[in-house]
Amino acid sequence: MNREVHHDFTLRWALETGFSLTEAQTIADANWACDRVHTDLLGKRFHWPVFGSMLVARLRLRDAVRDRDLVALGEALHAVQDSIGHGFWGHVYHWPGIDRWGQRGVSVRARIESRSRHMLAEYLRRVRSSG
Repeated sequence: MNREVHHDFTLRWALETGFSLTEAQTIADANWACDRVHTDLLGKRFHWPVFGSMLVARLRLRDAVRDRDLVALGEALHAVQDSIGHGFWGHVYHWPGIDRWGQRGVSVRARIESRSRHMLAEYLRRVRSSG
């Protein structure tokens, strides 16, 4: 997904979930920063292991809660947003328009927003319950 999702929407969703402006900015900045980190594999560039972006999302969320690390939370959000928005073949080949929010289907956009909001709320719930 593009900056609109990885930064701007994430910032808004974090604020609406209950994060402070500073916290939300940290989360959104970390999410956006993931777009600059890639691994080359067989001539293709990947953020995450080929079959592992959902696993990365779960593990980074776990780390974020354990360490109260908002950067890890931003990375978890990036992984889940890409997994839903790109799907497996999107990681293999980035076709023109794959990152444009308006060119994704309504159901894909709804799933990205729903999962992102859920992950933000889950982080807050776990952190608050662990004292």
